[in-house]
Amino acid sequence: MKRKQLGEEHLDIAATYCNIGDVQFNRNQYDDALGVYEEALRIRKKKLGDTHLDNAEVLRNISKIHQMKGNAKESAKALEEEIRVRKALLGISNPSLAQPLTNLGRSYHELGQLDNALMAYREALHLYEHKLKDLNSLSSPARQDTSGSSSVSSSSPPTCETVTQRRKAQSDALGSFSDILRKIGLVCQAKGETDKALSAFKASLKYKVRQLGPDSIEVAMISENIALCLFNKGDYQSAASSFLEALRVKRRNFGEDSDGVATTLNNLGNVYYTLGELKKAMEAYAKAFLVK
Repeated sequence: MKRKQLGEEHLDIAATYCNIGDVQFNRNQYDDALGVYEEALRIRKKKLGDTHLDNAEVLRNISKIHQMKGNAKESAKALEEEIRVRKALLGISNPSLAQPLTNLGRSYHELGQLDNALMAYREALHLYEHKLKDLNSLSSPARQDTSGSSSVSSSSPPTCETVTQRRKAQSDALGSFSDILRKIGLVCQAKGETDKALSAFKASLKYKVRQLGPDSIEVAMISENIALCLFNKGDYQSAASSFLEALRVKRRNFGEDSDGVATTLNNLGNVYYTLGELKKAMEAYAKAFLVK
C-alpha cells in the first residue's frame, strides 16, 4: 500500500527497507538484509546524492554484513565510501570516523594490505587519543586562579548520573585506545617490525590495565603478545615473565582446566626449553598435557 501511494523510490520506502534490513540482520538473515540495504542505498543516492549522512549509515550496515560473511574486499569498499562521506560532511577530525577507520584497518589486515591497515589504524588512534584527552580535561580538578582559590563555574555541579556516565565514557575511551594500539602491534608484527610491535603492545597493556585492572583476560592476551615479541627478539627471560603473568590471569579467570591455560603453559615450556631449563620445560608441558 505504501509503495503504491509514494512510489518505488520515495525516501520513506528507503527508510522502510532499512528497518526490514535491521530485522533480518538481527535474525542472521544476512543475504536478505544485504539486498534491502543495497536497495535503500540506491534510492537514497538517487534522491539525496552520493554524499549524505544517511548513506553513511547504510554503508556501515552493508560493510558489517560483508565482514560477517568473510568478504573483506567488499567490506573495505563499503567502509571506504562511508569514510569519504563522513569526511566530506563532518571533517577529517570528527569522532564518528574512529570506528569505521578501525573496521577498515581490520579489513585491510585480512586482505594482507598491511601498510593500508596501519594507516587506517593510526588515523583512528589519533581520533581516539583526542577523545580521551577531551574526556580527561572534563574530569580534571577545578583550575586555580592567581590568588590560590579555585575558579567557580556558573553551571550546576554534576549529578551522580553525569559522573557515572562520564566515567563509563572514559573507560570506553581507554578501552578503544588500548584496542587500537594492540591492532597496530599485530600489523607491525605481521610486517616483521618487532620493536614497533612491542612498543605498541606495551602501550596497549598500560591503557588496558587502567581500564579494567590487572586481572582482566584482555590483559592476559596482550601480555602474551608482548611475550611472543620478546621471544622473537631473543629476550627469553622477559618472555617467560610475560607468559607467567598471562598464566596467572588466565588461571584466576578460568581455573586450571582451560584451553587458554594449556596454550600458555605450552608457550612457557617452549621458552624454558630454549633457555635450556629442561626441568621447568617438562613441568610446563606436563601441566599443559593434564588440562582436561
